[in-house]
Amino acid sequence: MKRKKLKNSLDVKFGESQLKPGGDNFDLTVQLFIKRKKLNGLRQKTLDWYELMLNIFKQYLQKNSLNTAPVAITREMIEDFILGLRENGNKAVSVNGKIRALRVFFNFLEKEKIILNSPIRDIILLRDIEPVVPTFSEEQ
Repeated sequence: MKRKKLKNSLDVKFGESQLKPGGDNFDLTVQLFIKRKKLNGLRQKTLDWYELMLNIFKQYLQKNSLNTAPVAITREMIEDFILGLRENGNKAVSVNGKIRALRVFFNFLEKEKIILNSPIRDIILLRDIEPVVPTFSEEQ
């Protein structure tokens, strides 16, 4: 017969007790993320791009007096960040790059058990409306 693992009352009360430390420091988690991606063989240019995209998100959080701790970042914060980018005139392609970088980062944190759930999991990429190209008339 298989034994069931009983949960500690602290684990039930504080679900985050099983998380690894460091989830309250954005810079530390970014450093760990970059280090692991470097070990995975990513090019320096890609690592620099990830760092730039994550720093843009961190600056947004700080500018709006929001908590930068990865464990405190919510889906609403990310959605507001995306809306702000669009309202500032960023094209869908540019915003999608930032979404991709955030998705990879938060999925990494979830996989490493630094955060419980990725707040960006269900956020989809933006669609860019392609302009309609006028067709030639018979005279042209």
